[in-house]
Amino acid sequence: MLEQLTIRNFAIIDDLSITFNEGLNIFTGETGAGKSIIIDALGLLTGERASASFVRHGARKAFVEGVFSLNDSQFDKISEFINIEENTLIITKEVDENGKSTNKINGRITTLSNIKLIMHNILDIHSQNDNQYLLDHKHHLGLLDSFGGEELLNIKKTYEISYDTYKNLQKE
Repeated sequence: MLEQLTIRNFAIIDDLSITFNEGLNIFTGETGAGKSIIIDALGLLTGERASASFVRHGARKAFVEGVFSLNDSQFDKISEFINIEENTLIITKEVDENGKSTNKINGRITTLSNIKLIMHNILDIHSQNDNQYLLDHKHHLGLLDSFGGEELLNIKKTYEISYDTYKNLQKE
């Protein structure tokens, strides 16, 4: 769960700190109020590429940090990739005025690919037209399979390997 988001010198945001409560948190406001800028900042925490255009005019660096509390399942998945001791994950992204960025996980510099790898299990960002994905029949089978959980996905993978082996033997 995202517990806290800190944004400094990002687009039109000077300094913002948001503490999230457990359950549903909603951003509302008029067009142009900055809701999408907050979503862009969150996107950086999921591993999206940064750009110099994110740095607020007149500032030298933009800063985005998210503090996440992990459940046991998330902790187990992430601890395979990085060494963490608590169920707290802190992702930090700094972008300088030239577009060069620095990524950190719990204070340690890391690569963008590491951020993507672990944040895939932590944070999903959905926009207003994501419902169109649900209506596209090309995605239905994958969605249905995902409801079966890890056990079904393992069975499916085993089947695919067996089927590929069968097809190759048939060709021989």
